[in-house]
Amino acid sequence: LPAALDEKGAAAFLSFYGGFFDALLADGERGRLRDEWALALLSGRPWNLPGMDILEQLAYDGAGRVFTSEDAAGAAELGLGTVAELRYQDIPRLSAAGAVVAASHPDNQPMCSQCAYRPFCAVPPSANRKISGDVWGQTPSSSACAIQMGILDRILDGLNDEKCMNLLNKWNVDMV
Repeated sequence: LPAALDEKGAAAFLSFYGGFFDALLADGERGRLRDEWALALLSGRPWNLPGMDILEQLAYDGAGRVFTSEDAAGAAELGLGTVAELRYQDIPRLSAAGAVVAASHPDNQPMCSQCAYRPFCAVPPSANRKISGDVWGQTPSSSACAIQMGILDRILDGLNDEKCMNLLNKWNVDMV
């Protein structure tokens, strides 16, 4: 999810995504690519979205410091420790990990509780941090939220198209 985009940048990204999704549909079942974003969202497992902090990725920098994601690298509050000292099994007990996991789930976002997109949405906390300065963000007014809603609109619009549904089902079967 591109972070820290203004309204114009978010619109440009959504235009790009729409073209990408259309190209995948045009390739149809003979195409070798699939949209992991669409699969994660439609499966009801938004934590499987590419780039989700801690749930889908970890990152470390040249000094060996471990962060909740590549986008979080360099943010002290999203640091988990160092490669030399950190044990993977200890990550769930770290305060930064707990904060990021809590902020990742839309049920914990007060502004999201009434949103129609809530079951399918997850904005990475590192994206919220880049935009608003904290992992909770300012949904639904953030560009990250606008991008998520735009992507979902594009995918959900395709659910009325038999060709799109067949392709989504193929991707889902291939994923298993």
